[in-house]
Amino acid sequence: MNERCGTCKHWDDTHDDWRSGLTLMLKEGEKHDDRYDASSAYQQRTAEIEKQYGVCKEIGLLEGGEEVDGDDPPLAYTKDGSDYKATLYTKNDFGCVEWERKPDGD
Repeated sequence: MNERCGTCKHWDDTHDDWRSGLTLMLKEGEKHDDRYDASSAYQQRTAEIEKQYGVCKEIGLLEGGEEVDGDDPPLAYTKDGSDYKATLYTKNDFGCVEWERKPDGD
């Protein structure tokens, strides 16, 4: 059985409403300003690499001040310093114990 993100009902790779904010190392000849120029080769390369990732909708943001049941703590969570947004981005061949088969037709 292939229990990987690409076959999991919690994984979304539609890319309709998100960008990961991935920051790539600059290649030789690229300039720092290329990171902010939408028409640059850097931005095109970043967009192509981002397409390899999806979002896990099961492992969510633990909000600031949110209480966790100490008797049944989550297996995993995401957190960032501002308590604004944190997302688990994975490639389709990543897998975890929260895996559940996608319904047929997805």
